[in-house]
Parts: sequence; structure tokens; C-alpha cells
Amino acid sequence: MEKLSDTRDDGMIGYLIYMMEDGERSDERVVLVDISTTTLVCECRMFKTLGVLCRHMIKVMRLLGYFGEESMRSILDHYILKRWTLEARKREAVDVDGFVGPSAASENDAGKGIAMRYRETTAMLNQLATNMSMADEKDYNKWMGVLKKLCNEANKALSKTITSEDSKYIH
Repeated sequence: MEKLSDTRDDGMIGYLIYMMEDGERSDERVVLVDISTTTLVCECRMFKTLGVLCRHMIKVMRLLGYFGEESMRSILDHYILKRWTLEARKREAVDVDGFVGPSAASENDAGKGIAMRYRETTAMLNQLATNMSMADEKDYNKWMGVLKKLCNEANKALSKTITSEDSKYIH
């Protein structure tokens, strides 16, 4: 690892992190550090995209003494995202499709959470879609007609029961 320069115009300091393989540098990454806010940014963007500290940032944090002695006893608070804490269960849930709804573990929720009902409904409809796609043309058309009718009736009936608070979850 080497320091790139004393300080950039934006007040950040750059560090070049690299691995040594057979006497050659490999896997070079630049980590920028704002000492005043203890903010680090790595060009691999692992923290930005996944919310997980990369080894490059950890190496610089160790160098700068952010962990105290050379052992990792604690991580700076702004690098511990809420989704990795016990508090995450109390917030809204986001499923893999990007659907946002109240957490199924919500203290106010008497039944299943919206996200849980959404997942169950999606799983059932995906299974139906798989079965219908493998049916012959005649059966497919028959069941597609039934499904369209059911969806229209269900949407009409459910639209009367959806509150303005619930409507924020509808795409």
C-alpha cells in the first residue's frame, strides 16, 4: 500500500492498495479518505453497492488506526448499516423484487405483513404461470380466460378495501 499524495483539492487523501503476486502488483484499488469525517470511498464500490466493507477500506482503516490497536474491535458507526442490525426488523421490508411493505415482524401487524402476503401471492401465481405455459393451447386459453376474469373481479373488490396509507405500496 502506498499513499498517493498529501491532500487532494477536495480535502481527501488517496491510498493505492494492491496485492503482491510473484513479485508483481495485482488487484490495484484506490481508496480515498476524508480525515475530517472519517469517510472512506473505494473504487471497487463494494460498500456502495452491497453495504459491506471491502478489504481495501479495512486495510486503510487499520493503517489510520480507526480500529484502535491493530485488532478490529469496532467499526465506525456510519459503516454499520441499519439493515445489518436488530433494528432492521422494525423497519419496512424490501423483497428481492423491490416491493416495499411493512415488516412481517411489525409490532402493530395483527396478521401477515404486506411483504409476506405479496411473496406468497407471487409464488402461487408463478407456479400457475409455469403450469399454464406447459399446457396445450386449448387448456391454456381456457385457464387464461378464467384467470383474467378472476383478476378483474379481485382488483375491483380489493380496490374498495385499500386505504390511502396502503396505496403507497402499489406500483
